[in-house]
Amino acid sequence: MDDNFRSQDRPSCINITAIIQAHEILMYQKFLFSLVLLSLGLLPACGFVSHQSIYEGVRGNEKAKTTGTPQKPSALPNYDQYEKEREVLKNKFLDKENRTL
Repeated sequence: MDDNFRSQDRPSCINITAIIQAHEILMYQKFLFSLVLLSLGLLPACGFVSHQSIYEGVRGNEKAKTTGTPQKPSALPNYDQYEKEREVLKNKFLDKENRTL
C-alpha cells in the first residue's frame, strides 16, 4: 500500500515542477517581448537628430573654442544660409558634370 501511494505521489510532483518551469518560461518570454517593445519604442528617438542640429552643434563648438581668447571666431553662417550656399555649389557642380557628359 505504501508503494502505491508513493508512485501516485510522484506524478503530481512532476506535474507541479513542469507547471513551475512553464511559468518561468512564460515570464522570460514576457520579459523578452517587453524588451523588444521598449527597443522599438526608443528607435524613433534616433530620428530627432537632424542635419540642422548637428550643424548648430558644430557652430556652437567653434564659437566656444575661441571664448576667452583674443582670436576672433570664424563666423559660420546660420543653418539656412549654409543650406542656400550648399545648394548653389551643388547646382554648379551638377551643371559642370552635365556639360562634360
